[in-house]
This record gives sequence, C-alpha cells and structure tokens, in this order.
Amino acid sequence: MSDQETLSILMVNYNRLEYLKGTLNSIFENTIHPYEITIWDNASNEEGVKEYLQNLNNPNVKVLFSEKNVGVWRASNQLIAQAKNLYTLGFIKLDNDCIIKTKGWETKWIECCNVNAEVGMLAANIEGKKERSSDTEMLELNGHRLLSLTHEGTGGAVYVPGRVFKQLGFYNEEYGRYGHADKDYARRAFTLGLKFCYHRDVEIGRFAVNDNDMTGGYRQHKNLYVRRNRKVYILNRYLYQHRLRSLAIWYKKFKDCIAKDILQSASFVWSNDALLVNKETGKASRGVCDKIEQYRLEKVKK
Repeated sequence: MSDQETLSILMVNYNRLEYLKGTLNSIFENTIHPYEITIWDNASNEEGVKEYLQNLNNPNVKVLFSEKNVGVWRASNQLIAQAKNLYTLGFIKLDNDCIIKTKGWETKWIECCNVNAEVGMLAANIEGKKERSSDTEMLELNGHRLLSLTHEGTGGAVYVPGRVFKQLGFYNEEYGRYGHADKDYARRAFTLGLKFCYHRDVEIGRFAVNDNDMTGGYRQHKNLYVRRNRKVYILNRYLYQHRLRSLAIWYKKFKDCIAKDILQSASFVWSNDALLVNKETGKASRGVCDKIEQYRLEKVKK
C-alpha cells in the first residue's frame, strides 16, 4: 500500500445545514492523510443546503445530488462504488452530524487496521457505548487502545479497511432509511472471526445546535426505522451464523459500475437480492430461499 493512496470519506446528507457545515469544517481541519470527500445529497429540501453544497470550493470534495431520497444504505452503496482504492485502503463512512476532534484521526485508524489483522472495522465511540459496558472489552494492540465489542457494533463514523471489504462487499440494503446496516456489517465481520472496535484515542462527537444534541423529531424518527428493521436484522444474523446466507453481499449493479460514473450507467437497476448459498455445497440455491421463508414464517407464528 502506498502512503499516498487517497482515503475516501463518504457521507450521506439530508438537510440539517448547520450539522453539515460543522462536520465538513472539522474534517478539513483535522484530516492529514490524502483524502477525498464524496457527499450524496438525498434530495434535501431545507433552504440553503443545496446552495451550500454547490458552492463548496474545495478540490477534495465531490457532491452527488439525488432527485429522490433513496435511503441511507442505498446511497452509501453508491458512494462506496465510487471510492478510490476501495480494495486496498478502504473507506470511512461518516454521518453528517459528527465533529472530528482529534488531529490525524484517520491516520490512527489506518495504522491500527494495518498492524492488527484481527481488527475488521473501527468506529468512533459516539453511540452511547461505555467502557464498563458488559458487551465490550478493553484492548491494547500494538499501541492502539481499543474497546472491542463482543455483541454488535455501530457508529456514526466507521472505517472499513480494503481487506475486509474484499470479503464482505457492500452494505445490506434491506434496512430502509436507517436500520441496522452497520450492525449487520459488523455481524458479518464477527462471523469471519474479526473484531469490531471503538478507537479510544480518537475523539469524535456529535454536532449539537444550541448545545441540544440529537433531540427533537430526528432521533425519534431514526429509532422508529430501527425498530421496524429489527426483525430483519435478527433473521439475517441467524442466516450468517448458520451459513445459509453468504457473508459477501455483492450486487451485480456494483460489479458492473465499480470505477465508473454509476449515475450515467444505462445498466443501473436497483436490486437488493443478496447471494444465497446452500450450506452443504456452497452454491446458490432456490431451496435456500425457501428454507429462509419457512424459517421466517415459523418465527412469525411464535
């Protein structure tokens, strides 16, 4: 890996102009590794958002405007498909309400994953996880202080190194606008024996307007989607653990569109069909789909 490889920082944005400004300014101030920022605007309708994005005068920033809100995970996958050095350096998926507080934050994450092969994903500890939490353990690996989750991981800022992306592919799009997609990705990493860790020496906070962070309808709105997607996440977790579903979720649309401008691809068609495999043969099987549906119906009856 060349030290000059460009790190892709990917962000899905929808409204919340003040949050967006604060997040971008913190990235500009604290990121030292060569980087690009690609923003997908999910059809923002708040006054001033599109104008601000259109007038960003920064050669490291590229903005893609969507005509409709396609949800966080579909938008994230489109961004990932365009990331530079996707198979080597990897990418950082960053929410549009994070404040980077550690100078060189990204270099710590890159180094940590380079020297610790068992670390599959790194995140900022901003989702309410405490050091004494029963499902985390404190680790020190090659000089990096980490909190390793033993259950499931999530975060507003997540680094996926290229070696992990090669094995796991894109995010699962079955989780609506918000949902459990980070947890789903972490679960797939766990199944490979990899760790999901919070980096204790990188401080990233949530942007607070008038010192009133994550309040009002937004958090309630997000939590509603998470609850609705909970059953889907639990089902997928079962399928990964029992090898009824492939850990690598590769959509044909992304295979066709890697390193291309996917917005202009005539063959671009939405699909959330993941590769389903037979537990014994490892080959795709309609019978596996039937077993999954049978399992789902049995869970509903219970």
